[in-house]
Amino acid sequence: MPKKILRDLQIGVVLCLLLLIASSIASYVSIQKQMENRLSLLKSKESISLVKDVLNSLLDAETGIRGYQLIGQENFLEPFNKSLKKYPVLISNKNSLNLNDKHQIGLIDELMRTYRMMMEGNISLIEKRRKGIVITPTELRKNKTSMDRCRILVQEFVKYEEVQLAIKNKNLSRSSNSTELFIIFSALAAIIVTFFFYKQLKSDLIRRDKLEKDLSYTKAILEETNAVAQVGGWEVNIKTGNVFWSQSTKEIHKVKDNFQPDFENTMGFFKECSRERIKNLFDRALNEGIPFDEEFQIVRYDGVTIWVRVKAIPEFEGEVCNRVFGIIQDIDAFKKMFLEVSKKEAMMQSFVTDVPIPLAMFDKDLNYVSVSNKWKEEFNMNDVDLIGNNLFTVSPDIPEERKKIYDNALLGKTYTDGDFKLKVDGQEEIQHYDLKVGPWYLTEDEVGGLIISVQNITSAVRINEELKNAKKIADTASKAKSEFLANMSHEIRTPLNGVIGFSDLLLRTPLNEMQAQYLNYINESGENLLNIINDILDFSKIEAGKMELLIAQSDLYEMLSQVINVILYQSQKKNIELLLNIEPGLPKTLLIDESRLKQVLINLLGNAVKFTEKGEIELKVEKVRMDDENIVLNFSVRDTGIGIPVEKQKYIFNAFTQENSSISKQYGGTGLGLTISNNILRYMGTHLSLISTPEKGSSFFFDLEMPYEISQLREEDDITIKKALVVDDNETNRIILQHMLAYKNIESTLAANGMEALQILVKGAQFDVILMDYHMPLMSGLDTINKIKELFQQRNENPPFIILSSSSEELDVITSIRERENTYLLLKPIKSDELYKSLRRLTHSKVAGIIQDHSEEASYSLAQELQVLLVDDNPVNMILNNRMMKTFAPDAHLTEAVNGLEALEECRKKQFSIILMDVQMPVMSGIEATQKIRRLPGYENTPIIGVTAGNVLGEKEKCMESGMNDFLPKPIRQADLLEMLKKYISANSNNLHNQ
Repeated sequence: MPKKILRDLQIGVVLCLLLLIASSIASYVSIQKQMENRLSLLKSKESISLVKDVLNSLLDAETGIRGYQLIGQENFLEPFNKSLKKYPVLISNKNSLNLNDKHQIGLIDELMRTYRMMMEGNISLIEKRRKGIVITPTELRKNKTSMDRCRILVQEFVKYEEVQLAIKNKNLSRSSNSTELFIIFSALAAIIVTFFFYKQLKSDLIRRDKLEKDLSYTKAILEETNAVAQVGGWEVNIKTGNVFWSQSTKEIHKVKDNFQPDFENTMGFFKECSRERIKNLFDRALNEGIPFDEEFQIVRYDGVTIWVRVKAIPEFEGEVCNRVFGIIQDIDAFKKMFLEVSKKEAMMQSFVTDVPIPLAMFDKDLNYVSVSNKWKEEFNMNDVDLIGNNLFTVSPDIPEERKKIYDNALLGKTYTDGDFKLKVDGQEEIQHYDLKVGPWYLTEDEVGGLIISVQNITSAVRINEELKNAKKIADTASKAKSEFLANMSHEIRTPLNGVIGFSDLLLRTPLNEMQAQYLNYINESGENLLNIINDILDFSKIEAGKMELLIAQSDLYEMLSQVINVILYQSQKKNIELLLNIEPGLPKTLLIDESRLKQVLINLLGNAVKFTEKGEIELKVEKVRMDDENIVLNFSVRDTGIGIPVEKQKYIFNAFTQENSSISKQYGGTGLGLTISNNILRYMGTHLSLISTPEKGSSFFFDLEMPYEISQLREEDDITIKKALVVDDNETNRIILQHMLAYKNIESTLAANGMEALQILVKGAQFDVILMDYHMPLMSGLDTINKIKELFQQRNENPPFIILSSSSEELDVITSIRERENTYLLLKPIKSDELYKSLRRLTHSKVAGIIQDHSEEASYSLAQELQVLLVDDNPVNMILNNRMMKTFAPDAHLTEAVNGLEALEECRKKQFSIILMDVQMPVMSGIEATQKIRRLPGYENTPIIGVTAGNVLGEKEKCMESGMNDFLPKPIRQADLLEMLKKYISANSNNLHNQ
């Protein structure tokens, strides 16, 4: 600071200081007087506040006493209790006032005495009231007198203090006015002195301020520039050892503004790999005067590692270094970008060079930029220096159409050719390439050049041609195999149709035991042979990949019923309990290939029967998940058979494989069943799984997802039954029945045998229906029913019974002993819809009856006056078809034709109700005959059923396309024929169903 400014400033400060001391002393004296007056004023106000608090406390106490005296409830004493607690506080406040005025002391002492006396009197009144003594008027008047005296004392005290306050306020005002005058005088004197020296300093300060602003602006600009450039300054003073960092340097290191750097902590920021190098460079600069400019890695205060550039310049005086200064710059982004670009460039060069396909990169002028080793090898250019040379210089014979491809690639278009033919030097034959020409980009929109990649596919083209020739040969062989299988199937099925058909018919005639046994052997052998043929044909379709699924609407419950009916006879012969367990509430209509799903389930159930000697077999269907369109169902077949060892389970689904070689000898079969089933399921998008324990049984299961349609099961009447007794020795069957009944809100009680059921009934339990198993240990179902009826006769009750039987052959026995008793029959496995029908019938029927849904074959008869045309070239089949038709329609008029031409002539003569048409016949095939019959008047909707022994892929489709309504494979089974007739001919009427 200049000396003139300093002298003027000193004189001004001394004068102002003297004025300040004088005014301060005067102010101090005046302020002391004011403080005394204010303390006196404050004490008067506190005294007034105290006596008013005493009066308010008495009023609160009086309010509480009155409320309590009137109501008698303790909560009204709350104001009084607060006043009582407040008394010590008031005494303390009174003592803290330190009053000097004797008059006021006398008044406040008398007030406090009166307060104490009133509080003691009030306590006495409360105690009396608690004892039930009501306050007297005398006591009330006494209390009022005391209260009035307190008011007078308070008023007198306040009035006296108000007079004193007026006097004190006057003294305070006088003292304040004197102080104000002195302060104003002192302030004016200070202003005059300050103004004088202000004028003296103003010119010097303005000039200095301008210089400082210019310096600050320059410094700020420099700091901002350093911050933008991420450059900070630093200095190491060698003499003092001090280290200076600029603000930008601190920001680069991410330290706080108050961070104090030194040489050690500065070196600590450098990464270990950089620390030794910068120390060596700093020592060289210090000792030898050599500056440095290097890149290092530092670890910032926040733990992040970055790249920095450090530049250092040593400064010497003589031969001694006084300081080292320089800059530090954050170059992390640029350094990492440079490293990444270098890495990518190295990778690209390595990739392009070592990529295992011929590939070359060119710039916009089609000069080689990079080329792979495979490119050089492919085009015999190992000895040519390609980089930097032009494509057309290296390969001058490039045709114009290929040049146009290159030009389009430079415009951003990609060209591909899966079979690009090119004559290559050194190769005798034309080479075939998979060619791709496309651009590469410098930026998102700027093309940098083009890339050409080729793949020599000459060997693949040659192999492809060989494969095409081989496929033609394979297709020819496959077609020959299919034709052979079709012919062999037809030739085998035709005589087999007679064997199975006539043995089945003969079994229904009176026979002795030996004859029936021999015929059973013949019939079963024919069925086994037929199953083997079917397995071979199915396996052939799967092997050829020609199996197709025909998705259509299917009734889940009807399909499962048909599956059970197919296998029921086999299980009954071995006395095996067959269980059908369907989760209640499943959708009725599914979209699925019903025939293929039935084939899988029948196959699994057939295997279960085959490998189970005793116990039970369960077909279970339950929901896994369901949404608005699809449902996933779990189908499982569980048996209690021989089981499969773990080590054998992985082979069980292989073709022609069974657990061991003795299985096929003992149980028969080709070993194709599970393979075919698993492959069918794979077509459906699932697979077969297995859980098995030797000697305990097996469980085959799969999850199947399919669309469904919402459809309500039609129920004619509601079921009113509420309680049921289930008697069955099979625990699984009891649980299944319990679930079926629970779905209809029927409470069920379970009994494992007849004795247990009798014990339940003897205790007085009542049921709306009793479900009784026919075969049970200890006591049979009929014996149990007789015992129960004897018990109910004593009670005058007659509850209905539903007998659960495993065989329809027991029906005669049950009927003969039952007479008119209220008893019904259901055949196992129990199906939910049949059970619900029975329960509805029990609700409304009063006549004894039997529910028997499995004897339709014996009793079903078709409409009278049927005209049936049988067409078959084989006389044995013709006789068999004739006999079967007579069984179901004894009064039908049957017409026979031995080929399609005769069938056509017969149709021209008269109208037939239904036609059974053999497909493969001499003179005119069944397909050709059907096509011509459809063109005859009146035959547009006549049912024509195709009959064939071919049963190979496409056979059924050909039949349907020709105009046939349906399809029956040979050998024809009575049950299949009956279902077909029922489908197309109305029972007991001549009306035809239009299909």
